[in-house]
Amino acid sequence: MRMEHIATMRRMFQFWLAVLSLAALLASCGGEEEEENEKPKLTCKASIAPTRWDYIVDGNKLTITDNANNSVTIYRMGDGGDIYGIWLLGQDTNTHLNLTITGKMKVAEGKVYIISQCASGSRSATVQVVSNAEITDSTVTILEAKSKSVEF
Repeated sequence: MRMEHIATMRRMFQFWLAVLSLAALLASCGGEEEEENEKPKLTCKASIAPTRWDYIVDGNKLTITDNANNSVTIYRMGDGGDIYGIWLLGQDTNTHLNLTITGKMKVAEGKVYIISQCASGSRSATVQVVSNAEITDSTVTILEAKSKSVEF
């Protein structure tokens, strides 16, 4: 993934949190009258785009570098020693909505997954997209664009 895509994924979680917050506020502030117990609909989304990036694994740290030599470090969730496994992209929380969005990337043989886990009170949703990928000992090339969203 190019650095812009990694940074974009992190910003995307912040963006979606803002969108979800705005949608919830609009739903609770206007439009049709809601019943007292009705909760605003929220959307959980995951996206992946074709790109290539270099990487270095150092224990539980994954440093990703793009062609412009920009880099970002993310951290492994669980055990492992190479690129394969699940990496935490970021987590955002909105206390007003009791909403938490967690972004993860799973690297498996020939595939990269982007996983968004969204939770608000007793409601939750998990959305996952997967792309075929070429993975070497120093690079990952994501081959497909995918996007998926679900209301919860």
